[in-house]
Amino acid sequence: MNNWQVDLFTGLGRADTVQDIVDATAKIIKPIGFEYCGFRLLFPLPLSRPQLITTYTAEDEMYEKERNGGYLETPMSVHCSRSMTPFVWEGTTEDSVFRQMPEVFEEYYGYGHRGGWAQSLIEKQNMFCLQVWNGQRTCRTFLLQR
Repeated sequence: MNNWQVDLFTGLGRADTVQDIVDATAKIIKPIGFEYCGFRLLFPLPLSRPQLITTYTAEDEMYEKERNGGYLETPMSVHCSRSMTPFVWEGTTEDSVFRQMPEVFEEYYGYGHRGGWAQSLIEKQNMFCLQVWNGQRTCRTFLLQR
């Protein structure tokens, strides 16, 4: 386990609220190259209008769209709703994730966001929470291995 992982688990162990989770995470991720983090919780009920709860460290148009459910069909969201393996995007136009939905990622890049990492905890079908880290630089998986 890397030092940032130990620090993250220690900080999360002290968290009592979702905001505490985001605050603890924000302190840990800056040294490994991420500026922003967030937490998303999706409840599938009521069926006619699932509830989306989000908390983020950045306040911009991208996160406002996220809060309103604008990114629920992105590759990251779809992956994290089905798998608990990490989802990483580089933040370049050569990235395979970019090629899946170029219009969405051009918009995302236009807000000044680039590479990132997300991982979820799936509670039940269509109910999951996920933590997202991203930044203004491209992301290489080797950064997370430090």
